[in-house]
Amino acid sequence: MSDLLLNTNSGLFVGSEYLVATVTSSNGRQASTFSVQLNPPRFATRAVPCLAGWSLSYSDKDHHIRTQQIHIDRPHALLPTTVTGKLLLKDKNGDDAWFGSIWIKVLYFTSPTQTNFPGYLLCGSEWLTHNSDYTEGQVPETFSLKMSPPGNAVLAEALLTGWSLAYSSGDHHIQTQLVRVDDLPPLAPFTHVKGALLLRDKNGDDSWSGHVSIQTLYFAPYWS
Repeated sequence: MSDLLLNTNSGLFVGSEYLVATVTSSNGRQASTFSVQLNPPRFATRAVPCLAGWSLSYSDKDHHIRTQQIHIDRPHALLPTTVTGKLLLKDKNGDDAWFGSIWIKVLYFTSPTQTNFPGYLLCGSEWLTHNSDYTEGQVPETFSLKMSPPGNAVLAEALLTGWSLAYSSGDHHIQTQLVRVDDLPPLAPFTHVKGALLLRDKNGDDSWSGHVSIQTLYFAPYWS
């Protein structure tokens, strides 16, 4: 993504929003769809939805997993009115109730020809990773990663690029999984990227490990 933002040929960055969609399902036979309304800033002509996090949980107790799905649809227009997608959590039978959430970061840009007003250009990025071992799964474990923005950066965005969750000893049922990158402050100074991870069964007494990869994007003012 960074290569698309390096110059005005891709348009100017003009803002973002952090959205969350929640779905519930009485069974896991098929994916549940979601739709969230967009509120683009002035001058925006293109929206780029990016994954910021997700959570899937069985409603009553823990179960096996056969299929899970976390999916953001490709936008049907350069500047759509909504972001849509699908979530799914199912075991072999697909007869268990579940619910889930997805966090989405939407980046807004102008068209390449619209550069005659104030906007922002990418001035740097970095790749951050977090690895840790946890002793139990009762509540989400939070993390905080130090950022190193360029001196001229006035805006920053953090995007989820990868994750893993694993029990430390043997396999277990699952009741809840969570991977999330929190939204950053709207303006500098920004010092840390924060978020949360969780893997647990019904009792939440099994040790587990987690990994998350995050790309930060830094923007500086542009004046034509």
